[in-house]
Amino acid sequence: FLALTVCLTLFGAVTVTKAAEVTGKNFTDIKGHWAKADIEKMAKKGVINGISDTEFAPDRVISRVEFLALVVRAMGEETATYANAYADVKGDEWYANTVQTGKNFGLIDSAMTPDNEFKPTEPINREEMTSLIIRAYEAKAKEKAPAIIFIDEIDAIALHRSFQSLRG
Repeated sequence: FLALTVCLTLFGAVTVTKAAEVTGKNFTDIKGHWAKADIEKMAKKGVINGISDTEFAPDRVISRVEFLALVVRAMGEETATYANAYADVKGDEWYANTVQTGKNFGLIDSAMTPDNEFKPTEPINREEMTSLIIRAYEAKAKEKAPAIIFIDEIDAIALHRSFQSLRG
């Protein structure tokens, strides 16, 4: 969910969501969650739907196509009609047009589609999220995205030890 928050922050200056404000979403499972305010804001803008009108499931694993759908909605663009972009997306799935839109905007790179398969229901990883966010930002802003650097906890510990050893 942090990656989507970064995505919306980057889009903030360039995106105007075309979706009307959505009402009727009252996610009872986000009370006390660190991202509650962002979840409510994105639900109100129609970027996220949750898994029902009362449940969002903020800590569940998100699939590649679910994250792509969030990014496409955050971009505020109309979805394209599916045109057999990938072998494993037949065209009658809820997400087929979203996948086509992602492809049309250049969001989906060849590293995500080996053998012409998108693998929509597989869990998305951080690298794929980052790639989608950067490509979406660049498509909307018509400029290169700012650098995004991730330092894992283990890398931070190693970096700290390196600095300590240099200090003596």
